[in-house]
Amino acid sequence: MAGFFRALGKLFGGSKPEPASPAELEALRAAYRARCESFRRLLAANNAALDVMASMEEALRGLKPFGMTFVRGQCARVAANVFQIVRQLSLLTSGRFDALYDKLKEIQARIAPHLAPRSGQVRGPLVLALEQAGVDLADEVGGKVASLGEVARRLGQAG
Repeated sequence: MAGFFRALGKLFGGSKPEPASPAELEALRAAYRARCESFRRLLAANNAALDVMASMEEALRGLKPFGMTFVRGQCARVAANVFQIVRQLSLLTSGRFDALYDKLKEIQARIAPHLAPRSGQVRGPLVLALEQAGVDLADEVGGKVASLGEVARRLGQAG
């Protein structure tokens, strides 16, 4: 009976493979380390993109003022992290997902017009009293000055 199974093993390639040489083993280890590093980078980029999106959602709650400078910066950070995700995914899969590069470019092209700064348009005066600056002008005066303006308004109303 044992001879039968041995014959089946030889017929279907069941013989034991030759042991790998030290050079082959080292090459396999290096490839494994590279894949682990790519996967780690993919996860890190994914977490970073999620953190940026969460901060944008937090800003939308309206607890602190923000302007288009903030939105542009956050969108650039998300785009960089998503590019890193696509890059690492491509490395891990030997290019099977390279079409994602084109999709990412398409998405960026659709978003870009909404993020482009308005050219040559100045809304309102060039100089404001601090009490006049507030969340409604965060895009023009910046987030910090808008916050200070809100504080100045409230102090002015209270006093």
